[in-house]
Parts: sequence; C-alpha cells; structure tokens
Amino acid sequence: LPLSMLVATHSLSRAWTDFVLPRSLSAVRGRITEMRDEEVKRTDRDQILRCICEPFAGLLATKCQGREIEDVREELLLLFYRRRLQSPFLEKRLKALGYIKDVIDRVSTYLPHPRGGLVSRVGGEASAA
Repeated sequence: LPLSMLVATHSLSRAWTDFVLPRSLSAVRGRITEMRDEEVKRTDRDQILRCICEPFAGLLATKCQGREIEDVREELLLLFYRRRLQSPFLEKRLKALGYIKDVIDRVSTYLPHPRGGLVSRVGGEASAA
C-alpha cells in the first residue's frame, strides 16, 4: 500500500476507536448496572471476566496501555460487585463485600509518591511499586 493510504487507514482506525470505545464502555457499564436480580444470582466473577472484561480489554488494547486496561477491568468488576450488593440474595451480597474488602486492602498498601505514582508499603517501609 502507498504510504498515504497507510496514514489514511491508520487515521480512520484511530477515529473509529475514538468514536466507538467510549460508547462501548458506556454500554457495558449500563449492561452491568441494569442486570436483573436473577442474572446477578446466576452470574459469577469468571463469567463476567470471560464474557465482558476480556473481550472488552481486547478492544481497549487497540488504544490503551496495560495499566489503563487493568483499571477498566477493575472498574467493571467493581460495578458487578456493586450490583451484587444491591441484589436480594444474601450470599451474593456477602461475596461482594468480600471482594470489595480485598480491593480496599490492596489499594491501602499503596501510598502516593511525592513525585507522582504510587509507592508500596511493605513492613512499614516504602519501596518502589
């Protein structure tokens, strides 16, 4: 292909991802938050990862870096667990609380670094994360 066609194809692809990704993410968020109670009861974490998070991560990989993809994956899982907290099923609410506690524990092991980024707290001492 001539160079001009490659640039046009790349620009079109970038324009497509800039247009489609935010709308797709919004649709996925909406789908998770609007799950019916019976869906919440039948759906487990692995299904959300396999059927929603991983395919969407593949789409995000066309535009985003690894950390951004992980952040979106974590956000979608948190939305799913928030939806579980709202369900009438005690078992699902308890599992959601356990997952959210794990996230809080994981996040609380990091402190903001004065020069930006995060620093891990290990045994009371800060080390580069």
